[in-house]
Amino acid sequence: MQIAVLAWGSLINYPYSPNTMEELCINKPFIKSGLFFPVALTRIENRGKPKEKLSLVIDPKGIPTPIFYAPHTFKNLGKAIKNLKDRESTQLGNIGYYNLVNGRYRTRNLDLLPQIKKFLYNNHFDIAIWTDTPPNLKFSPMYNRDEWIQKFLLGRIKRLYNTQEYLKMVPKEVQTMPMYRRILEGKLINVKRTKRI
Repeated sequence: MQIAVLAWGSLINYPYSPNTMEELCINKPFIKSGLFFPVALTRIENRGKPKEKLSLVIDPKGIPTPIFYAPHTFKNLGKAIKNLKDRESTQLGNIGYYNLVNGRYRTRNLDLLPQIKKFLYNNHFDIAIWTDTPPNLKFSPMYNRDEWIQKFLLGRIKRLYNTQEYLKMVPKEVQTMPMYRRILEGKLINVKRTKRI
């Protein structure tokens, strides 16, 4: 089985985990896949801990974001999923996959499957795997999404710093998106209450 790993965040430039040193086993560096997934900075990691930050996850309300891929070294789906799970320090259920051979899949985002299927067929892969952790940042109805993200980050300086350090590890194509560029440059506004857009 030829397995492709799909990614959009720090995994692309850092196949090994800076925290646990677990390494993703890939044959070649990540390159652009031609896929675009809705991705947003709406996952709170390490909540309440010194390393708390926001991270990029698939979010139906997110921004269309370029997706990268790399061939996994393992040919066995179970082993490849476990390897990605260990690198991401998450649970097995948070690793999505689509098997072109038998049509089986696991994902919270069913609308992405048609383009993943086309990608696998065009690039001669049998299976795609990716990190499928859900967003968990709860929004206030008094703010639009960008405003609330800014306000959340400014609520704790260490949280903002950790998020900035995280964004420094993602591809340039993601860093240059307006919202993420503002975060990296520290040009955030502590907005007052407004109507939600």
